[in-house]
Amino acid sequence: NWRLDGIRFEANTDGHGNVIQLQDVVHVTLDRILLVVPDGQQQKRGVMGNGQQVTLTRSHIAGVWRSGQDSQAFCAWDGAGPYTITDNYLEAASENVMFGGANSKSADRIPADILVENNHFSKRLAWKGQPRNVKNLFELKSAKRVVVRNNVFERNWTDGQSGWAIVFTVRNDEGGSPWSAVEDVLFERNVVRDTEGVFNVLGYDSYKASGRTTRITIRHNLVIGTGTFLQAGGEVGTLTLDHN
Repeated sequence: NWRLDGIRFEANTDGHGNVIQLQDVVHVTLDRILLVVPDGQQQKRGVMGNGQQVTLTRSHIAGVWRSGQDSQAFCAWDGAGPYTITDNYLEAASENVMFGGANSKSADRIPADILVENNHFSKRLAWKGQPRNVKNLFELKSAKRVVVRNNVFERNWTDGQSGWAIVFTVRNDEGGSPWSAVEDVLFERNVVRDTEGVFNVLGYDSYKASGRTTRITIRHNLVIGTGTFLQAGGEVGTLTLDHN
């Protein structure tokens, strides 16, 4: 039952870890948070948000990157949710926002009941050609019941990965969460632009035991890219493409 409202944070001195670290929290709201990492300085992650009833809203998190590591503006992997991410500007090199990517302690702690709405996701064009480990704009590795609506996703290119902007690829990255799954995702009325590949969808983890990616709906989006619209493999379950 904490609310942090209208607070400016600086990057960590050495750029390691998380500026805001939430673990096993219940009902925490981050409202009007400001974090801008100065040019030339590093920061691995803005917010680690593991818990229940976690909200990030009306905030500006920018300039997040870390040499030799993945970086995120917001990431959660070990908390049942619900999660609300609305009305933010979120800028990070590797994954601007990611759910999953590390072990959840049990199947009932998979991030779930997630709303991502009215946000602006971007990357700095000055990062092109620099060692920033750019990967994608939004990624689900383990998540259930997700609505991604009315966002702008822009600026993604081949660097740390092959340039996909939106990634729904179930992963049991650390090997301790075979229950990882990506299920019941609605991606609608978004703008995805200035990217190479657009959607990458994987049915089962190609390296370790996992659940499945299934019941994904991608509809009523405007997409402007220079590469492939959709790559899907690994026995993807139900996948619906409608009026894009």
